[in-house]
Amino acid sequence: MTKATTAIFATTIIAGLCSSTYAGHRIECKPAPRPAPKVEVQDQVWYRPVDPKPAYDISRPNLPSGTTVTFFAPFLGTERGCVFFLYEGVSCKCEIVDWQCESVTAVMPKLGLDGPKNVTIRIVQPDGVIKKEIPVLYVPQPTIIVHSNTIPQPLPPAGTSAPTTYAAPVQHGAVSVQQPVQQ
Repeated sequence: MTKATTAIFATTIIAGLCSSTYAGHRIECKPAPRPAPKVEVQDQVWYRPVDPKPAYDISRPNLPSGTTVTFFAPFLGTERGCVFFLYEGVSCKCEIVDWQCESVTAVMPKLGLDGPKNVTIRIVQPDGVIKKEIPVLYVPQPTIIVHSNTIPQPLPPAGTSAPTTYAAPVQHGAVSVQQPVQQ
């Protein structure tokens, strides 16, 4: 091959012509095989489930376990009804301390909770009509309660009575005597 033939051959290869004939020679260009790109796949896949709603609602009032609470509801009537504590489909009847026309005071159940729970307090009239449902965040009992009106503690016991000891000044110090010294 001459220089011209070599140049045309090179141009044909560079241009990427797949088949060409030059001076009775068939030139076929095939693209060089490229290695397939490597895709690394990890053996482990981590899924982290996301709860669509939080475990508890921070907009609800906190209600400690075992407390006595007064709930206000209009037109309760004078006949005593019931107060129910509802948690995940289970209900518990609360002890009623006082029932008035506009309020009811009840003692909430004491539960050993591991954290706050969304519960509902339901006030029911004696005829079975649900008068009010109050969503609350039921929290564990506190471990320390500080009372604002503390009980006064008695004074420590007084010592036994003993005769009074007096000291009288003297020229070189003090002398202790049982009776007051008269000068």
